[in-house]
Amino acid sequence: MGERSAMKAKLFLAALALLVAGTSLAAPDPEPWRRLAEAGKSAYERGYYPEAEKALKAALAEVERVGDQEPLAVCLNNLGVLYHATGRNDEAAAMIQRSLELRRRIHGAEHPLVATGLNNLAEVYRGERQYEQAEPLYLKAIEIWRKTLGPGDAQTASGMMNLAELYRAKRRFKEARAFYRGALAIFEKNLEPRDLRLATCLNNLGTSFSDDNKPDKARPYYLRALEAAEKAGAPEHPTAATALLNLGLDYQSQRKYLEADGPLRRSLGFREKSLGPEHPALVSLLDTLGDGCRKLGNFADAERFYRRSLEIQEKSLPARDPSVTASLERLLAVLHQSGNYREAARVEARIEALRSGYAR
Repeated sequence: MGERSAMKAKLFLAALALLVAGTSLAAPDPEPWRRLAEAGKSAYERGYYPEAEKALKAALAEVERVGDQEPLAVCLNNLGVLYHATGRNDEAAAMIQRSLELRRRIHGAEHPLVATGLNNLAEVYRGERQYEQAEPLYLKAIEIWRKTLGPGDAQTASGMMNLAELYRAKRRFKEARAFYRGALAIFEKNLEPRDLRLATCLNNLGTSFSDDNKPDKARPYYLRALEAAEKAGAPEHPTAATALLNLGLDYQSQRKYLEADGPLRRSLGFREKSLGPEHPALVSLLDTLGDGCRKLGNFADAERFYRRSLEIQEKSLPARDPSVTASLERLLAVLHQSGNYREAARVEARIEALRSGYAR
């Protein structure tokens, strides 16, 4: 399961249930910052992150110009959430911290929007595996939501699901599933039609079984997550991409490479739309697809996936990074298998050059 865990470390972000925008965004005649924030929120929820960032930055610039404090807190929070979703955790933490401090000053320590900030900051810490810092923030957020919104509110369920994710990461599966199922029961009753938190919770519950080496129990939850995403009108959202990824990984763990191929390719297509074709988060998925194609004897596709992975890493990593060498070794193996010995010799020479300290 080590390879699977490494994959999740890079691609689990779509399964998060961060709370994007404050409730104050609905307005009959929205101000410019509100229109921009709504556009950014909509793009984020559809998985179009570059478009979301552009709109959310513009919203932040507008409220900073005007100087209103609560709109500033909303925009800082939203941009922080987006940065976390795209792996920029230092920037995310700074934005969310600023938003949280503003909301404490404006609303007091026990307000639902303060709970949102605590939850979102905990999500950033969890993404960095700083579990001891994250857990009390989740617990406090859930406590505030239960007091102010009620135990059956969807916000409370979001906090429960996020805390379950922390317990899953710590392999405390019994506790994780109790919180997932509690959140799931709330989501099934209380979500708006286009809300993706039900799909997210189903995916995450399935993941708890995958991590516990029980893929047969996980699979029904992934399939239900895909169905829920489709019903929510977002069949290509990153949440669906993650469910497809997890489904494919489970098939691969059982050496069902043909069954894995379709879900993994669909996941890649969705990821490319949301992150762009050269995002570093695609590397593990490309390598996994290449490995599966090798097992199926589809050497041409395996080589194509490995080369794409290598190209992304060459743009984002130092030439002598061990990941680049590992990617070259994958490519070398498939070139030998396909009988392309001339190209294999060139790749092998490059590997030797890197190992000896000279990049070619």
